[in-house]
Amino acid sequence: MADVLPVNFPVPEETSFTSYSYVDIADGVARQIYLGSHSKNTTTDNYFMTGNTSFYANDITTSVSSVSSGVNDSFEEDFNITFNVPKVVEGQCFINVPIVLDNSVASNTNAVAVVTIKKDSTTLATATSETFAPTGTGELPKLFGFNVDVPRTVFGVGSDLVMSVKITTNKSGGGTTALYVGHDPRGRNGGVFTTDAPNYMAFEVPFKLDIE
Repeated sequence: MADVLPVNFPVPEETSFTSYSYVDIADGVARQIYLGSHSKNTTTDNYFMTGNTSFYANDITTSVSSVSSGVNDSFEEDFNITFNVPKVVEGQCFINVPIVLDNSVASNTNAVAVVTIKKDSTTLATATSETFAPTGTGELPKLFGFNVDVPRTVFGVGSDLVMSVKITTNKSGGGTTALYVGHDPRGRNGGVFTTDAPNYMAFEVPFKLDIE
């Protein structure tokens, strides 16, 4: 009787689109929405991205109780996710960053959000939001929405996609200003965010598909 030789079949590439938020077949792009979040181990703050909308952040906001006068980077943290399979990112990335300025004096502080997209420690693209310059007092929410074009970049197994989020404030005149930056996948408002400016830090990432 002849020996039976083992047959080695190549491992197929991922063909299921169910893990993505939505797919544009015509453009060969699948889009995944990742949400900024926070966890805390003992006294260590951890910021990261997750596609799990059921996850409750440990802290739903990061706050700065008193913004310094002048121009300052009042908040700067990296939100990352590690890929367990190779990915190719290319195209427009859409960004939401929620903040609240709590001004004791009208028109004394404005703010912008700057997001730098990285592969590990390598910068791929940077985008800056419009300027939020509220004229009132009290807790004034803003959900920044902006986008940036990311060049074709291959992420290997173990590579990190990093969204570095920076809030730059410009405070002039008297009074005090507190800053809140939201990052809860569940969208809990913490008493400071609203229906029009909800607490969702979101990054919609374009992945190229091999569907030829």
